[in-house]
Amino acid sequence: MMQPPPKKAKVEQVDPIVIAVIYIRWLKWIDPSEPLYGLPYVGQAVRAKDTAEEVAVMRWKEENLQAVREDKDIGLIHCLDMYGPAAFDDQVVEWKRGPRSEVQEWANKREIALIAEQGGPLRDHSVRCKQTLNLTKGGKWGCNFEAIDALRTAAWLRFKTDIGAYVECYETSLVPHSYVDPVSGHKLGAQLRNVRHGHLFRGHPDEASRVAWLESLPGWAWKPLESDEWKQQQARVMSECHSTTEAKIRQSVLSKALWANADDVERANWCKNMAEAHNRPDVKAKHSKSAKAQWANADKDTHAKWVRNMSKAASTPDAKARSSTFRTAWWKNADDETKKERSRKHRIATIANRAKVLEGLPPLARKEKNEKYARTDREEASRKGRANALLQLPEYANQGYYWCYLNLPQAKKDGVVFSKDANGVWSARVFERASSSAEHGAHV
Repeated sequence: MMQPPPKKAKVEQVDPIVIAVIYIRWLKWIDPSEPLYGLPYVGQAVRAKDTAEEVAVMRWKEENLQAVREDKDIGLIHCLDMYGPAAFDDQVVEWKRGPRSEVQEWANKREIALIAEQGGPLRDHSVRCKQTLNLTKGGKWGCNFEAIDALRTAAWLRFKTDIGAYVECYETSLVPHSYVDPVSGHKLGAQLRNVRHGHLFRGHPDEASRVAWLESLPGWAWKPLESDEWKQQQARVMSECHSTTEAKIRQSVLSKALWANADDVERANWCKNMAEAHNRPDVKAKHSKSAKAQWANADKDTHAKWVRNMSKAASTPDAKARSSTFRTAWWKNADDETKKERSRKHRIATIANRAKVLEGLPPLARKEKNEKYARTDREEASRKGRANALLQLPEYANQGYYWCYLNLPQAKKDGVVFSKDANGVWSARVFERASSSAEHGAHV
């Protein structure tokens, strides 16, 4: 039988001999009025080199190159990028040679102790106080919430400067989400969204003052989509979009297509809704004010042009048919009280207009005008009587009163004969029909 292979001998791991260096980089060669002037950065480096100086120089070169590659907002890398390595005075404070595990533990303790002696990690890069350029309390894989607050403070100061400039220019803090500051390239709109979510103030020592400052901005809103300013802004944008000639043409084509494909019930509902919307007191007052202002600011030629255009537009076959359809649909859906009230208002308006016309006429012209009004009333009464009589016929019962009122000549061509008795009541009968009832709707 084959013997099992011999087990491999375990290789003992050797703890290498290295040099641990504790160093300080002082930010000295800058303007003394700068808040960060004179602050130290305490660091450590553990390498297998011949001298402590070689270990420190290698680490300093790595930090200088990191400042060129990376873009930081605070700390040593930020200062190296802003002021350059020449602004620092680099010193080796302590060093120790020995096994890696031992000297690494020693370096962590000494780094933590020195950072604490020099004032602790960076808290605010915009004020002068006892602190260091370190972002942690020291030691390998260390983490410090004070450094995170310092980073948020740097972002907050940048945001505060940019939104202050925006408010000064536009007089509002309602910044569009896609807005980018043209000078600094800061994505202010996106940052403002983060600020509303609390990224730059929630849990910070200055949370209360930052929230108060935000709420003091003009037009500030925690929920911008629910603010009145945003709604007004959207209304202006929509109004500008719909006021172009292309938008009006597109809307006209769409409205005509919807009307052509709708049935009588839908058209009646549309007419009813439009009538209710236009009859609201606020809408009437708004339209009246706008029309009076336009009329007052226009000259006589413009007045004459408007009257001609309105008369021409109302006299076209399409306009007459559309008006007939509107009135018929409204009359079918109106109750008796509404019909009586509308008739009463029409009579009052007619009497008032006639009195205004007769007021300035001489006696002879007034007599002729009264005779003309009397003939008009008789013709109108005859027309209404014939329309009501036509509406009583089964063939025309579904057309509606206004259709019968406007299509009396067509009804005569279709063989309808009208007659009036001794009491002045009109009646109608079909003597000879030249077209089928299905063709009546084509004359609407």
